[in-house]
Amino acid sequence: MSRRSAATTLAALLALLVLAAPAAAADADHDGMPARWELRHHLDPAHNDAARDPDHDGLSNLGEYLSHTDPQRADSDRDGVRDGREDADRDGLANAAEMLTGNDPGDRDSDGDGIRDGREHAGRVIRVADGTVTIALAAGGRLTAGIDAAPGCAPDDAPGGPAEDADPVAAASSTADEDPLFLPDDAPDAGSAAADSSDDEAAVCAQPLAAGDIVHEAVVDASAQDLELVSIVLTGARG
Repeated sequence: MSRRSAATTLAALLALLVLAAPAAAADADHDGMPARWELRHHLDPAHNDAARDPDHDGLSNLGEYLSHTDPQRADSDRDGVRDGREDADRDGLANAAEMLTGNDPGDRDSDGDGIRDGREHAGRVIRVADGTVTIALAAGGRLTAGIDAAPGCAPDDAPGGPAEDADPVAAASSTADEDPLFLPDDAPDAGSAAADSSDDEAAVCAQPLAAGDIVHEAVVDASAQDLELVSIVLTGARG
């Protein structure tokens, strides 16, 4: 190899390194938050601190980034509501509830299925008994539906839900100091009203449901006299 060729090769390699450096430094700790944003908000770009909540507003650092709020200020817009209870994308779910249920607080339709996150029955399983499952909905209220003999969770890519952005399930409203994922025993039951139906016949998988399971999405069929669970997607977390 001639001296000129070697010099050209070295220059090309150096150029590639220079171009790759900003990309590598953009999120060096792989916590989902750009280093520049972390530095601007006094976080540590060298360590994964996505789950931390320095301002104690109920919203993690990653949630603050996705919600476009300040991780060092509990009420970023100073409207009297903590960032965790705000609804940045106006989809019917509070920012903290979106993070808990595996949704994106900056995207009103996190899974791109045409239904807003607040209408997909995200929440926490609070009871599995007598052939039914009861979910404390993150949007407020409860949903009770019948389950087959082998209840469980649908795979993450299971189809479900109607094409239209509508959900006639009645959800009880929650006050600013009430966490709808941990409703009292006397909370209204949304399952007594009609629910959205679906043409999908996705079978519910064999993994047993249990109280405490966090629900990303639940699809119910209201074509029968009683609501029936068609499919359910869990986050893998327990609450």
